[in-house]
Amino acid sequence: MGDWGQSVLTQYDLNIQDIKKARGSLLCSAGQDLYALQEYSGTIQRLAVEQKLTEFLAGCGFTQTDRPVPNREGALCTEGEDGKCYVLRRWYAAGECSVQSTQDLVLAVRNLALLHRYLQDFPLYEYFPDCHYTGCSLSEEWCRHNQELWRIRNFMRGKRRKTDFERCALESFPAVYCQAQEAYAGLQASCYHILWQEACSRGTLCHGSYNYHNVLIGRHYVATTCFQHFVVEPQIMDFYHFSRKILEKRCWDTQLWKVLLDTYQAVRPLSDTEYQVLYLLFLYPEKYWKQMNFYYNNSKSWISCRSIEKLTKAAEQVELRREFLKKCF
Repeated sequence: MGDWGQSVLTQYDLNIQDIKKARGSLLCSAGQDLYALQEYSGTIQRLAVEQKLTEFLAGCGFTQTDRPVPNREGALCTEGEDGKCYVLRRWYAAGECSVQSTQDLVLAVRNLALLHRYLQDFPLYEYFPDCHYTGCSLSEEWCRHNQELWRIRNFMRGKRRKTDFERCALESFPAVYCQAQEAYAGLQASCYHILWQEACSRGTLCHGSYNYHNVLIGRHYVATTCFQHFVVEPQIMDFYHFSRKILEKRCWDTQLWKVLLDTYQAVRPLSDTEYQVLYLLFLYPEKYWKQMNFYYNNSKSWISCRSIEKLTKAAEQVELRREFLKKCF
């Protein structure tokens, strides 16, 4: 263990018996309990909200979270000898949710639906009236992204000598941009703005980073980690982000999607507006925009083969997603 770990752990009233290095943290065993010591770069207020949130969830029976543990002085953030801040969190001896295990995925989705039900009752503004953790509305985001896509397309067309990446982008652009415009027009015609306004006025929280890496599947429990990315926005965003990443890795399996959707709705039924917005979220070419934006904001003189592969795959998703949407919505 490094000196920074020793200097931090001595500030906790815990009998640490074993320490192991893990990805981005030190796993510390103290009897039957497991903890993870991680570097922290966020604000003290955000950490306070996270602690209050996980305490609230525990009171609801949602106990398996990576809630922060205060040190001997009662502080949630502890400074090490290296001058950096660290947070000790409850942890679990369980593996990540497996993308290839439908059973794991069902457990993870049911867990998310339960989490969303409890989060709807969390009085964020009562505890923290001056906090500002609102995300960006899809209307603003997609409008900006569509403008950026068109700007990048014009930039590429104006170049005399084009790279393989640029040729691939220009060839696939019409179909992708058509989908982007269709999704944005559908969003503007929907009642999404009501969902957005309700989430903002009530302070309804999303997990903000609910993916298979942050869901641990134990023998008799599911643990939810990485709450530090919480955000105020419609909860359908959590379900979409989790489902999209899974479906991309499972070749847009329609039967799997029906299982995941039914599992979620059995615990927290979606409104008609949420269902419509979910369709539009799947329609929008988010990964294609990410690759184009990455290209435009970085060196254009040398583009890796990996970037070309990612763009090609994102372009191929256009028809795959459309076929998926025809069958499932």
